[in-house]
Amino acid sequence: MKVFILEDDYTRRAMFAEVFGSNNVWMEDDVNSAITLYEMYGESFDIILLDHDLEPRFQSELEFQTGTTFAKFLATQQPHCQVIIHSYNPDGAARMEMLLRDAGWYVVRQPFGLALLDNLRTAVLESSNPRQS
Repeated sequence: MKVFILEDDYTRRAMFAEVFGSNNVWMEDDVNSAITLYEMYGESFDIILLDHDLEPRFQSELEFQTGTTFAKFLATQQPHCQVIIHSYNPDGAARMEMLLRDAGWYVVRQPFGLALLDNLRTAVLESSNPRQS
């Protein structure tokens, strides 16, 4: 399973790393780096996890770099995997979800927490133990 995560909180990043273990995980904490990484490896990802509120960095005087900024970019790409929006910001998460759904992406909104981590652990276990026919 190849996973892309946009997250700037180091505690959350460590928890995601623990869940995904030795799986191929790429993490970025800013939009410009996330876009560069996605342009290099995008279609190989099996799942994308997005936060909204990133450390304040500016693209211009009028636009913060947020998960919405990345979602606008992602909406221009061919949908190919599930996107999980794990932000606590309900307005930002709703904007991201709308942008991505309108572009054809399969989106789940689940704020970061134990339920999300448990669901991800289950997904990792299922991907590493495919059912035998």
